[in-house]
Amino acid sequence: VIANQAEKMGITVSEEEIDIALQEAFGYFANGTPTPEPTSSPFATATLSPKQLTLVPPTATPTMEPTATTGPTATPDAATATPDAATATPTEDPNATPTEEPTPQPTATPYTLEGYQKSYGDYAASLETDALFSEEQFREIFRARLIYDKVLAEVTKDVVASTDYVWARHILVASEEEAAVIEGKLAAGQDWSALAAEFSTDESNKNNGGDLGWFNKTAMVTEFSDAAFALTEIGEISKPVKTSFGWHIIQLLGRETRPATSDELDQIKQDKFTEWLTGVKAEMKIETFDNWLGKVPTIPATPSSLAQ
Repeated sequence: VIANQAEKMGITVSEEEIDIALQEAFGYFANGTPTPEPTSSPFATATLSPKQLTLVPPTATPTMEPTATTGPTATPDAATATPDAATATPTEDPNATPTEEPTPQPTATPYTLEGYQKSYGDYAASLETDALFSEEQFREIFRARLIYDKVLAEVTKDVVASTDYVWARHILVASEEEAAVIEGKLAAGQDWSALAAEFSTDESNKNNGGDLGWFNKTAMVTEFSDAAFALTEIGEISKPVKTSFGWHIIQLLGRETRPATSDELDQIKQDKFTEWLTGVKAEMKIETFDNWLGKVPTIPATPSSLAQ
């Protein structure tokens, strides 16, 4: 399917590109080892707004009481070395055995083109002998990988390198009835943090108002994330939400868009590509047949343990 779409997009892979991919797979870089990708810069979150400060007032930092400093203690006079002892030069022993210097360790030999060619040749020969897998078939695997990478890059070229985050807190209870009670108490103006401390079953944060900090949409279970990201106004409270953990009432404390980390960007691209590929397959109306059964090679023989 991907090869078919690559052809429509005008995407091709040259023999030279396959050669380079093989070299890199074996650790040989003709133009030097590639420079590592820069890591993402730390992201500073925004200063709390007046609305946020009313919801989550800052915790006072305890003041350290100064401790008395101990006075200096007199150091006893040390014995002064005599000039003769201080300036004496040790006499060399003519019968002493010279100390052997450690043998220098050999330095690593740079991986040359010839070294790569030998490693690749040996590996290709072993594939041919042990797996009846030709060098041409081996190169086709790399061709398919390069086509996949190029199609992925084309499909995801317009992906925005940013991720939405929310800051939320929750109160977790076991039943819908309990959640309804909490919902009513909040509607009546009762204090969120006090209710979380009294009723929430999430021991990791109940004494901190149920504060979950900042998180992106993939950090929580789907039902929870969907409800949290559906909230738009700071201070807005969700209806009770059921997950595998129980029933949650969620309050939005903040939301912002941050530059995506490299891992997040990879995931965003993969999600978009998967969505695109699913749509392509649906349009192509692919049918699967079992005619491959007669084409299964008999050499090498399938181990009896796997055939059962």
